Amino acid sequence: MKLDRTDIRVQAAVFVFCGMFSAGSYSAVLFGLVELAGAHTIVATTVAFAVGTVVSYVLNSALTFQRKMEGAAFFRFWLVTVAGWGINVAVIEGARALGAHYALGVFVALIVAPAFNFLSHRFWTFRAPPVRDHAGGG
Repeated sequence: MKLDRTDIRVQAAVFVFCGMFSAGSYSAVLFGLVELAGAHTIVATTVAFAVGTVVSYVLNSALTFQRKMEGAAFFRFWLVTVAGWGINVAVIEGARALGAHYALGVFVALIVAPAFNFLSHRFWTFRAPPVRDHAGGG
């Protein structure tokens, strides 16, 4: 049985795999820079975030959405990533503002932000190109 790579369930599963690999690359770079190279955590986090974002873009382009890598798509990917970060912060701080422990916000954010990222990437970042009607006017 062959998987339908356009099925949203298949794409979501592949997206999760790519996210785990991206998180692993982020962590490896962060810990490597801090522990082995003696870099400051702010520098290491910034470099690791950039590496993790590029790894995520490359993997999701190739595996999840099967789209050609291009500058416009990478820009949209970056915008979605920043928006996802904003949602993450808002959910965690919102939980705190409501009197809940921040860990509850983290739990909710771990569901909401990736779901936002996946749907935004599927329907905007890596949207399918329009189908042109070659038989007539379109």
